Amino acid sequence: MRILKKSFIFGLAVSVWFVLWVNFLVRDLFTKGQLAEHVEFLKASRHGKYEIVYGKRFFEFLTFVNESIPRGSDYNFRGVEPLSLEWRRGVYYLYPLMMSEDAEYLLVFEKPGYSMNGYKLFRKFDNGRFILKRK
Repeated sequence: MRILKKSFIFGLAVSVWFVLWVNFLVRDLFTKGQLAEHVEFLKASRHGKYEIVYGKRFFEFLTFVNESIPRGSDYNFRGVEPLSLEWRRGVYYLYPLMMSEDAEYLLVFEKPGYSMNGYKLFRKFDNGRFILKRK
């Protein structure tokens, strides 16, 4: 009986892994209808890719905030769960603005009628998305 070489066994394992990986990838793309979504994402502009990943409403709000708040200011979110994926995306997109617990600006997302003592309306995007500034 011939002893199998380590390189043969490694090559066989990698080949089996590759076939399984391609199978799962192709199956998900075609049977779950994800191919159209991937093609749409690849064809989208940079702005369009942000809208797909961040969500259209949240990305519109982040763009509005980025244009409204002066550089070097600090902010905090209201209406976005702390440490959620949406929160992390917002912090990433708004960099170099910095998060702060005692922030000068409160970014209110999807909380119509929200108010807080010591803050007044700074800029309004729509009824549920607006910026409050410390008085």
